[in-house]
Amino acid sequence: MDATVHINVINHTNKDDALLIWKSINEYFASQQAANRARVWNNFSYLVFNSSDILGFITKTKAAIEQLHEVGISRDPDILAYEIIKKLPKTPEFTGISTAITHSVATISPDLVLDHLRLVFTDPSKKCKYKAHNTLANHPESRSWKLYPHLQPDFPENSKPKEQAKHSNFWSISYPFEALY
Repeated sequence: MDATVHINVINHTNKDDALLIWKSINEYFASQQAANRARVWNNFSYLVFNSSDILGFITKTKAAIEQLHEVGISRDPDILAYEIIKKLPKTPEFTGISTAITHSVATISPDLVLDHLRLVFTDPSKKCKYKAHNTLANHPESRSWKLYPHLQPDFPENSKPKEQAKHSNFWSISYPFEALY
């Protein structure tokens, strides 16, 4: 247990009673006192987005939102969703996600934002999607053709379909073969 939590929850009246300690811990973390509400809001507000651990970010965000409800902080879901979007980096892939969310016909909510993040960045395929780099891809974001189409190389001539000849000079005679078994 963290030292600051220990000081705030354990005292001379409950130090020998596990049930009283547990009640004190619950009161400390779920109390609706201004100091605790500020602590819980700051925990949500200062969450840091880490593009290499998107599932971890989703989990921490959901837990922080649940803590907001536990201490009686109720915000409109769209405000919480905008707070989450604000945490995303200002890169083309995340700007595309933000735009898709804010311009969709669905009602904006934290779950909508987190579901978009989960769908785009936890796809087991290593292929990038339109305007979104897949972190599982075997290339860095800076070389993603889906983000930067001008980087896509021209492929060699032999891989392009060729024009078919109008006339053929090839003659074929087929011979019936008998099986000699």
